[in-house]
Amino acid sequence: NENERYYYPTLSKSALSCKIKEERIGEEMRLLYVALTRAKDKLIITACPSSKLEKCYSSWELIKLTGGFTKNSLLENERFIDWIMPSATQNELFEIRDFSYSDIKLMSKADEKETKKETVKITDDENIAFYEYENKENCTLPAKITVSQVNKLSRDNEIESFSIMLDDLDSIENTYSASEYGTYFHKLFELIDHNELKSGKTVEALANDLIEKNIITEYEYTKRAITGIESFYKTDIGKELILAEEVYKETPFLVRISAKEIFKNAAEENILLQGTSDCYFIKDGKITLIDFKTNKNPDARKIKAEYSRQLELYSYAISKVTELEVIKKVVYTSENGEIIEI
Repeated sequence: NENERYYYPTLSKSALSCKIKEERIGEEMRLLYVALTRAKDKLIITACPSSKLEKCYSSWELIKLTGGFTKNSLLENERFIDWIMPSATQNELFEIRDFSYSDIKLMSKADEKETKKETVKITDDENIAFYEYENKENCTLPAKITVSQVNKLSRDNEIESFSIMLDDLDSIENTYSASEYGTYFHKLFELIDHNELKSGKTVEALANDLIEKNIITEYEYTKRAITGIESFYKTDIGKELILAEEVYKETPFLVRISAKEIFKNAAEENILLQGTSDCYFIKDGKITLIDFKTNKNPDARKIKAEYSRQLELYSYAISKVTELEVIKKVVYTSENGEIIEI
């Protein structure tokens, strides 16, 4: 206002400022999430409160009592410690310690006193000077491997070497990737609600409903997939699944496993095993694991030989995640409607 000689932000400028602030805080929250989820065993967070601890604890307690954060309260609290502490103060998993400036100063002085100068003597012993790490091969051990990769690599013989480059693993995975029809079959099975089958609906009716809602696309092989799924639900395992307490489809997992379980000559070292189980259900606290194969002209003996290792690894992972026993592992071949117990 030129006459009154003052200025104020316009409504559009205020709205734009709020939007920029929201995006900035949103980005900081995403970075915080990434940082917090990288810890494997223990997470230590340090921060300096914006004011006295008593005042901070009061504001954190108020947020907790009023039902948690709202959009406005998040925008008002721009420090990450203010986002974390309302939950951390009421969760037993967090151990919270308060340190004053004088405490840190005393600890720093104590560390200085304990520090001693060490003299390193250089040796002429060639065995020490040119020491080779005894588990040198572990340096080439992959940090993570998928169940499919393990199965493809060990299909014909045991894995004796684990000097596998990541590019090689990717090429193996791509060479044996599932066909378009196999992917479609698995997706259709995942989307078919088995609870609807209890009320008398058919697989075909449910599939047509998914197509009408544009959830899944109809192809020339849709009828073939529907027939395969219908045949599955007519088997004893399929009937058990419909009545099961809990059913899980296309469940991803990432667990630790001893490298010795995968590679014959590996040292005692853990690696990550990644995969996705097609389906498993829980009945009376026990798990039945199901894997679907859409191979043409499937041979039961060949299926057992090629996929028993894969089912073992799925069983290991699911047992570890659920802490329940897998009592049965089966492969269902959609082309002939056969259940093959592994």
